[in-house]
Amino acid sequence: MNLSEAILDCTDLYKAEISNCQFVNASLKEINLYQSILADVNFTNTDLSHSNLVGSILKKCLLKNTNFTNANLETIDFNGVGFWNQEKSIIENINFTGAILRKANLRGYNPQNPKQYIDFSTSNFKDADLTGSLYDLHTRFPKMLNPQEKGAYLVTAGASMENADLSFTNLFRANLSRANLSEANLTATIIHSANLNGANLSGARIVYEKGRWDRDLYVNAHLNNANLQKATIIGIKPDNSRMYLNGVDLTEVKLIDCAFTSMEMNGAKLANLKLDGFDFSNAQLKGSDFSNASLRGCNFSSSDLRGANFNGADLSGANLSYAQLKNTDLSQTIINGVDFKNAQLDGVIMPNN
Repeated sequence: MNLSEAILDCTDLYKAEISNCQFVNASLKEINLYQSILADVNFTNTDLSHSNLVGSILKKCLLKNTNFTNANLETIDFNGVGFWNQEKSIIENINFTGAILRKANLRGYNPQNPKQYIDFSTSNFKDADLTGSLYDLHTRFPKMLNPQEKGAYLVTAGASMENADLSFTNLFRANLSRANLSEANLTATIIHSANLNGANLSGARIVYEKGRWDRDLYVNAHLNNANLQKATIIGIKPDNSRMYLNGVDLTEVKLIDCAFTSMEMNGAKLANLKLDGFDFSNAQLKGSDFSNASLRGCNFSSSDLRGANFNGADLSGANLSYAQLKNTDLSQTIINGVDFKNAQLDGVIMPNN
């Protein structure tokens, strides 16, 4: 579609999907493109001043001499990941004067092309609000601009982001291994395919909120050996997640409306938690620590519990049918009314009574 030199000021294109379109020399002042998906769009010399592009995604767009003066670009995604997108937008001489770029995704790393950058070096960020925006070592800014002084977060392994407000941001495929995210707010944050192995998330708030990405917020996220002590986790369920939590420390964690069906949680620390009624069916839980936990009525059907520590735990009424319990010690465990139907019990040590 060729809309070059068109005048579309104040047009409402709320949640539009626009692809293969030419807006060369067009006037789109005060246009509403809230949460729109823009793919293969040419914005050369386009006037988008005072526009609303909150939450929009730009895939392979041409942004040359584009005017975003005083535009609201909060949570916009210039990276154009769009999940596995291989190409980036072309950016040159953008005017971001006074623009709101809070929580914008300005990260440039692409694992399918690791030498690639997202280049804002010729853009004007005068008086732009970069608070909470995300960039990485593959993002290029003007030489005189220090993004961290503007409140942006550097997303990289070992990053220090304690108390960071990352709600509604996009950390898809981000590498935050060993990062300090203690007390961080990750409400509705996309961590799809992110590497959070060994990260410190103690006291963090991780909340699922249904939205545009729906089931993709947490799929394939890796939090192996992460510290989630005293974290608050709400709404993590198998229909919206497939996470790797081997060795994760969940000491004193607060879990609301969660389930761990089919999760990989070998060696997880779940001691002393009240988990009555939780669903762990088909989960990998080898060597996990459930000592002194309340597990009344939990569903462990078809889960792998070999070597798990249940000392002092209460499994009353739990479902362990088809579970693997080989050589597991249940001698100090309350097992009243437990369903062991077809469970693998070779070498299991049962209570004396």
